[in-house]
Amino acid sequence: MGARETALRVLMSCRNNHAWADAALKAQLGRDGLVGPEAALCSRLVYGVVQNQQLLDFYLSAYCSQKPDHLQPPLLEILRLGAYQILYLDRVPDSAAVNTSVELAKISGRGQASGLVNAVLRKIAQNKTALPPIPERDEAKYLSIRYSHPKWLVKRLLSILGREETEAFLAANNDTPPLTVQVNPLKTNAESLIKELEGWGVTAKPHPWVPGCLELTGAGDLTTLAPFRTGKLLVQDPAARLVSLIAGAEGAGSLCRPRRQVLQRRLCHGGQGGDRLLRPPRKQAETNSGGRGPAGPDLYYHLRRRRPGVPPGMGGAV
Repeated sequence: MGARETALRVLMSCRNNHAWADAALKAQLGRDGLVGPEAALCSRLVYGVVQNQQLLDFYLSAYCSQKPDHLQPPLLEILRLGAYQILYLDRVPDSAAVNTSVELAKISGRGQASGLVNAVLRKIAQNKTALPPIPERDEAKYLSIRYSHPKWLVKRLLSILGREETEAFLAANNDTPPLTVQVNPLKTNAESLIKELEGWGVTAKPHPWVPGCLELTGAGDLTTLAPFRTGKLLVQDPAARLVSLIAGAEGAGSLCRPRRQVLQRRLCHGGQGGDRLLRPPRKQAETNSGGRGPAGPDLYYHLRRRRPGVPPGMGGAV
């Protein structure tokens, strides 16, 4: 029940405290001590429920005698968790999804409603191959429910893109991109890192077209893994990795040239610009002898020069 209990706490924090799902999830994983597969399952549950909330509520309303938004907390969150497992997680048996949801209701002090949880989720499990269709009379409402996006946004997209491209946009926005990390060649290599990550319950494979990068699944909270804490990898989008290679990196495994200052200009939460000035090692021996050398992932950024006349933080790097 660990992953599911933690997921319920995160969802309740999002509902009651208007917390961001990613921040609430990271904090709760730390408090509950979940790592490896359990952390990965919890993350999948939280993000899956948030991502498909409107669609889940539509199906729940078809089999529940009460409107979903009239249910007392945390019953709605428990039902969403159970329905998500039934409809989206093939590796979780329907019976396990129902039973663990009933137990969640009891643990949460809603034991009197365990019968309702059991009945609604069993109905969804029985009918998951023949679920009620979403009414298509209102195009914006249909797409809003189908892809769990705000109706106002769907209307806006329809007016700009049309039906076909809007639906493709919404489907792509719901897709889960793989987590891409870069191997730190000063501390390990791809083959060794893949084996080490497997020991932590994380599946890793080489990126199909970017050298020195791996795609991870089942990582959960990456910051709890020893390979991340020891600087053997860092999270980096494949496109960003390609930029560093095109900019003149020496070899496929290195991101910066010796004796050069390294500057990265990036956007932070809220759109504020942040500058980071880093220095690569003057020589490898300096690091090995305990002198001042590279510190984990922060070393790996390449020099960027600003165009003349473009102020800092305005995206003028080349």
